[in-house]
Amino acid sequence: EKATLHAFDMLRRIISGASIFNCQRLPISEIANDLEPNPEASSRLMFSSSEEEKEIDYVPMEGENTLKAKLVRFAFNMFPNKYDETGEKVRKSVFLTALVALVVSSCFVLSFFLGIQQNKNLYVGLENLKNEKPAADAVYPEGYLEQFGLLYQENKDISGWIKIDNSQINYPVVQGEDNDFYLTHNFYKNKERHGVPFMDYRNNLDKLDFNTVLHGHNMKSDNQMFSDLENYYKGSQALTYYRKHPLISFDTVYEEMNWKIFAVFTCSVDENDSRFFNYYNMLNPSSNEEFKEFITEARSRSIFDIPVDVQATDNILTLSTCYYEYDNQRLVVMARKVRSGESMVVDVNLASKNSGTTQNNSSSSEQSGSLYIPEGVNSNSTNTRPSWPSYSSKPSSSSSSNQSSVSSAVSSDESDVSISSEQSSVVTLPEETEPTESVPVVTEPETPSVPTQTEEPTESVVPQTEIITENP
Repeated sequence: EKATLHAFDMLRRIISGASIFNCQRLPISEIANDLEPNPEASSRLMFSSSEEEKEIDYVPMEGENTLKAKLVRFAFNMFPNKYDETGEKVRKSVFLTALVALVVSSCFVLSFFLGIQQNKNLYVGLENLKNEKPAADAVYPEGYLEQFGLLYQENKDISGWIKIDNSQINYPVVQGEDNDFYLTHNFYKNKERHGVPFMDYRNNLDKLDFNTVLHGHNMKSDNQMFSDLENYYKGSQALTYYRKHPLISFDTVYEEMNWKIFAVFTCSVDENDSRFFNYYNMLNPSSNEEFKEFITEARSRSIFDIPVDVQATDNILTLSTCYYEYDNQRLVVMARKVRSGESMVVDVNLASKNSGTTQNNSSSSEQSGSLYIPEGVNSNSTNTRPSWPSYSSKPSSSSSSNQSSVSSAVSSDESDVSISSEQSSVVTLPEETEPTESVPVVTEPETPSVPTQTEEPTESVVPQTEIITENP
């Protein structure tokens, strides 16, 4: 209560000081403890108190209207001085401390929101740059799509562009020399807390691996970067959100591609956690058993049962971002590349809750879906992008990037073998016979074929790539 009274008293004193600027008489008793001015003083003013006589070097006389007079009177009201009692000094000190804290915190808040808006504007500008046609003499690597020509001139680490329609996810994708730099730097390599979505540094860009991993921050404070991926997992409308957003557009600098989502789950990246899943190190399975085990594990963890099959010759896309229910948690969305000649239409009505997983966050009251048909695509169209700008001055070499390191190791007579959601032992489905055909043996290029194993795969998987620990 005293602190509140002191604050109001301080405000009253400041108001009183404001009246001084209008040349009104300064109530000295408010400053010097009821001390009376000496009318005989000229350039100096004597004050007397009940205890002792005190002298102030300079206090403007009544009627003075100089700038110095105004500043001195304001200072007497605002700042502690030797003529203040202890209580008065404390009141002034507390008020000044609170005022400084308010100014500093306001600057931080203003800087925070300005940073958010500046980051949004940055990527809006980059999208406009992507849609501009490069000049005829523009220099960029052979085989690059022209929409990446100007972006390459801004940052040679450009590797693609990711977009999910009707969401905040619409960003360039870069690839650095490690998985650390672009966590804290934006597209222009400036220090920025949002970072920029980036491809795992071990992934191949010109010839996609079986599993291409993209990392991005979950910026819950402003819904930028990969924060919209939460909509696939969190809340009672997650399944409804998937039914409205079953496709991902991820184009590399060499090829335009669309991807059908087939799994959504969370897991731990802590090897000592029972929820650990080494999805980010499985870039290329070394055998058919590794391929089958990896896809089956992803489907069994998924909160949805999505009938999108995955073949050994396919490419998959893994979007990875942080989640905050426990330490080292990641939210993962996996999608399979739309095959050449395959329709982009998705029958989302067939998607349902995965009753065999403990990660079930969706509600049974969600609305049923129907056919999802992307804008500008009819129900019979294949994998096309009619709305994309059409350039002709420089040919692309997308044909060379259609083959993954996995598909190159699988013979053509085995390419129709796939793993679909029906093959997951965790999902409860109507009675049907188990597929009798075996999954093809998948080997690394230029290495002997690995014989098909008849026994069940063990839980110990030896990754064929460099093992790293994912950064938060």
